[in-house]
Amino acid sequence: MVTAVAVTGVVSGSGGEGETVFVPVAPCRLVDTRPNVPEKEPRNVGPRNTPIGGTPGVFTAWDSGDVNSTCVIPSSATAISTNTTIVNPTAAGYLSLFPADKPWPGTSNLNFAAGQRATPNAVTTPLSPSGAFKVLNAAGTVDVIIDVVGYYQPSTSIGATGPQGEPGPKGDTGANGPVDGSACSAGGIAGTVASGFDDDTGLFYVQCDRNLLA
Repeated sequence: MVTAVAVTGVVSGSGGEGETVFVPVAPCRLVDTRPNVPEKEPRNVGPRNTPIGGTPGVFTAWDSGDVNSTCVIPSSATAISTNTTIVNPTAAGYLSLFPADKPWPGTSNLNFAAGQRATPNAVTTPLSPSGAFKVLNAAGTVDVIIDVVGYYQPSTSIGATGPQGEPGPKGDTGANGPVDGSACSAGGIAGTVASGFDDDTGLFYVQCDRNLLA
């Protein structure tokens, strides 16, 4: 069963900000830039089968985008949560994911060395108003695999709140507090309870006035 968790302040690619909900999905492959290898199981997913070089790759997360992906991301999604993996980097560099309609934000999501083994990282990227995002590679070429584990959408896009549940059982009643004039003891000397508001602090107090002999 799919559940939604409320999250506040997730920024959409269009620059808006407001309450959104995270919707987890069964992990699905949205992008795999590696080419298919003859006589082996097809592995390419998405609009390209070449590594990403100096020009950022552009990908669409929504259902209408990459037709050979099994991901089902609605057009209400403003961001996606992914497990992004680099494969076969030819130079030391970094990867950055960001909305397709925005300039590179100057940040990196995954750093790597030349020839580094396949390395994943959790990456959340906002989407453009058309559901697209860019993948920038800083140096050389690198293949990229992007698996989606969930997406964010405005809280207004989810269904109505369900009926309120039955109230829980009533808790136990605590012991009664002291009553003015009742017996008490302070420092081994008997006295009576007194309470009221302190004129200086405005705080309510309860104290034991000891019955001291003159």
